[in-house]
Amino acid sequence: MDIVEVTNEGGFDGLSSAWSPLLDAHDAGTIQSTFDWLRLWWDHYQANRELFILVAREGEQVVGIAPLMIETSSAVKGLASRRTIGFLGQGASDYGDFIVPARHDEIVAAFVGHLLKRRRRWDRIELKEIREDSPNLQAFLDAGTRQGLRCETTVTTACLQVAIDTTWDEYYGRVRAKFRSDIRRRFAKLEALGPVELVRHATTDDALWRELVQVNASHFATQQKQDLNKNLTFLRQVTDRLAALGRLDISLLKVGPQTIAYNIGLRHRGVVYHWKVGFHPEYRSFAPGRLLLKCLLEACFGDGTTCLDFMRGAEDYKRKWAFHERNNVNVTVHSKKLTTKVKSVLRRKLSSQDP
Repeated sequence: MDIVEVTNEGGFDGLSSAWSPLLDAHDAGTIQSTFDWLRLWWDHYQANRELFILVAREGEQVVGIAPLMIETSSAVKGLASRRTIGFLGQGASDYGDFIVPARHDEIVAAFVGHLLKRRRRWDRIELKEIREDSPNLQAFLDAGTRQGLRCETTVTTACLQVAIDTTWDEYYGRVRAKFRSDIRRRFAKLEALGPVELVRHATTDDALWRELVQVNASHFATQQKQDLNKNLTFLRQVTDRLAALGRLDISLLKVGPQTIAYNIGLRHRGVVYHWKVGFHPEYRSFAPGRLLLKCLLEACFGDGTTCLDFMRGAEDYKRKWAFHERNNVNVTVHSKKLTTKVKSVLRRKLSSQDP
C-alpha cells in the first residue's frame, strides 16, 4: 500500500471519481464527507490553510482517503504560530471522518504512520466531530497508541436521530400524548388563518432564496439565531451543487402564500439531514418549527427515507421527536518534537501577558 499526498486543487479534483464509491460503501459516511461538500468548502474557506489529503493506493486502486488540511493559527504577538492538521470542512461541518469503508485498522494505521513520517510539518492533530460509531475512530486511536502517539478524546455533542424503520402511526404513537395534543391544537389555530401545507423543493432559484432570506432575516433580528447572510454565497453554491446530485430537500411550512418556517435539508443514502432552520417570529405562538417537523417526518415515513438526522446539538425540541442518540468525538494529538513544545510554552506565556 502506498500513501500519496495531494496538496493542490488539481490533485483534489482528480479524486472525484474515486471518492464517491468509497464514501457510499462507508456505513458511517455522511453528506458532509462527500467530495462536492468538501470541494466547495475549500473554495470558500481555504485562507490560512493548505491541502494535505492523504490517499491510500494499491496499484491503481484508491482504497482510502484522509481528507485533511494543515491550518496555520494566528500568531500570538507575531510569534509562535501553530500548524494543526484537521479534517477539511471543520467548522462548517457537523461530521468529519476518514473515507475508509473497509480494512479500517490497516488503512488508517497507514495514514497514522505517514503522519508520523511527516511530523515536522505539524504541531498538533485535531480531528473534529467524528461519529462515535465510525470504525475509523477506534482504528485511529489504536494505531496512534501502537505508534507512540498520545491521543486525547473529548465527547463534543450529542446528535439525535429519528429512525424510520416502522410505520408513521407506530412511530407517532411513541411521541408523548401531551405533545401530540399540543400539535393538534396549534394546527387548528393555524388553519383558522388559511390553508396550511408543507412544500418541498429539491432545487433552488433566486425566488426561493429571497423567501428563505426574508424569513431568516425576521427570525435573526429577534432571536440572534442562524444568519443565512453570514455565509450565503457558500450556502447557495453548495445547495445548487447538491441539488444537481439529487441531494437537496428544502421544506417550507406555508399558510396560504406565506412561508412561516423552513428547513434546508440535505440527503445522502436515504438519510435526511436537518441542517438550517428558521421561522417567522410573527407566528411564534403557533410553534411553526414544531409543526413543520411533524409534517416533514410524516412525509419522510412515506418517501423511502430511512432516517432523519438532527445533526449536532441535543436541543429540547429535537428530543421531543428523536429516540436515538449518538455522540461526536474530537481527537487531539500533540507532536513530541522540541519546537512544538517551545511554541506551546511561548504561546502560553505571551497569552498570559495580554491585558
